[in-house]
Amino acid sequence: MDDTLSHRGVAGDENGPSDLMESAIRVDTAIQKTDEADIANCGDHLEEMVKIRTKNFQAGELRYREMVENMPELVCCFFPHGAITFANRACRSQMGDDANDVYGKNFFEWISPNGADLAKKEVKAATKKASFLLSDKRMCRPDGSICWIHWSCHGLFDDDGSLIEYQAVGRDITEERKRQNENAEQDKWRRRTQKLEAIGTLSAGIAHDFNNIVAVILGNVQLAMDDVSKGTRTRKNLDEIYDSCLRARDIVKQILTFSREGDQELRPISLVPVVKESIKFLRSTIPSTLEIRDNIQDIDFVNADPTQIGQVIMNFGTNAAHAMGNGPGVIEISLENITIGHEHEDRFRISNDGKYVKLTVRDTGHGMSSAVMSRVFDPYFTTKNEGEGSGMGLAVVHGIVESHGGTLWVDSESGKGSTFHVLFPAVETEFVPEIESPGVILTGNERILVVDDEKALLEAEMDILERLGYEVLGTTSAVEALKMFQEHPDSFDLVYTDMTMPDMTGLTLAKNIMEVRPDLPVILYSGHRGLAENNEIGKSGIKAFLTKPIILEELAGTIRAVLGDKKRK
Repeated sequence: MDDTLSHRGVAGDENGPSDLMESAIRVDTAIQKTDEADIANCGDHLEEMVKIRTKNFQAGELRYREMVENMPELVCCFFPHGAITFANRACRSQMGDDANDVYGKNFFEWISPNGADLAKKEVKAATKKASFLLSDKRMCRPDGSICWIHWSCHGLFDDDGSLIEYQAVGRDITEERKRQNENAEQDKWRRRTQKLEAIGTLSAGIAHDFNNIVAVILGNVQLAMDDVSKGTRTRKNLDEIYDSCLRARDIVKQILTFSREGDQELRPISLVPVVKESIKFLRSTIPSTLEIRDNIQDIDFVNADPTQIGQVIMNFGTNAAHAMGNGPGVIEISLENITIGHEHEDRFRISNDGKYVKLTVRDTGHGMSSAVMSRVFDPYFTTKNEGEGSGMGLAVVHGIVESHGGTLWVDSESGKGSTFHVLFPAVETEFVPEIESPGVILTGNERILVVDDEKALLEAEMDILERLGYEVLGTTSAVEALKMFQEHPDSFDLVYTDMTMPDMTGLTLAKNIMEVRPDLPVILYSGHRGLAENNEIGKSGIKAFLTKPIILEELAGTIRAVLGDKKRK
């Protein structure tokens, strides 16, 4: 038994390790297979994850590209030397319809054909900045239109800090620039208008003061002329001064007319005196090398504002003078009646046939092309150089003519001058002839109270009235004059007073006097001719209104007219 046991023990010793090894191998194999399966599963999982992430990345890139592609802003990438590598739809539409028109183009030359070097310098100077702005760039679209783009750029760098390329985002600011330009033009026009208003106010004040000076000179010249015999050298010199004073008076009247403010009421007038007076003023404002020829006929009345018609003549005249420069030239101004029938309505650009007054202004200047002619009445359009004009003159003329119910057009050809035609509808009205001067100096012996705050002018007026035979009492204070009248209300036959005075106006003085003596004639005078149309003056009972400076014959005749006596030489 011991041997058996011993034999089994030996046998066990022989076969035991082999079984264990096989078992271990089987276990290792199983484990290996399990690991391989796990590895295979892990690989499949990683591959799936890579596919998912790749798909997500591609989807994100697609979304990004779609977003960039559909952005209204211009987006592009370009190398440092300028070659474009990417451009979205908005960018391509600015550069060309086909992608082949875009890629390979030079960014700098595209955004600034005439200033590529400047754009390169702007980019080069900002290479170290994370992002930078280019100055607004003027660009030309494929259709030839102009646009303005505001560019924002930044550089892309690799891990070593080397510049790879630039990305640029552009915003179309064409409409903004257009609004800015329009606002700038409006601001410029507002400033110009304010300057003109200030000049008008200043010129009116200067003209009023200058008018008083002319009135003093004219008054004293007339007194001196009365003391000097005709035919002498001294009298000839005085006559020259007298004529110069009349010319100065006319110029002052024009300045005061053009400086008047507010809307004027249209009324039936003859354009003849308005045009003649405007021509006189125009002669003194254009170069002496230019000749003005006029053909003024007897014409019908029109509903018009004389001040605005004067502006029309002056604007036409200055425009013609500019067209002819400083060289010799001719401006022809004509007025005539014209009757237009149905068959001529299209020819004369009117909607109603009938009687019209036609104003024509022709010059021998350089003329206009058809392109210029089509815009000649547009506001702010001008062919003049900077500082030579605003481009508003003919636009103002157009507005005035339309407000008068008229029509205008221009005929011109380059090198052959220009002709402006204006038609005003004629109106039926009773003709009131102007009262002509009797040609003699009328005198009298009544007592006159004279009031004027200008001492020199007061003394000249008193001397003139005394020369005419009147008893004169004068003062420079309206308050003092009222006091003198209240103390002796029956001592005066006439009051002759200035309108504009400190403390009390001539109109107020006249009202206070006429409250005491409604029958006492009052003559009011002023340097502002427009005051004659003041309704308050017309309703106050004042007998006459005169405009300074006043001519001796005019003053003498007016006094006799308001006193109602027969003429006395």
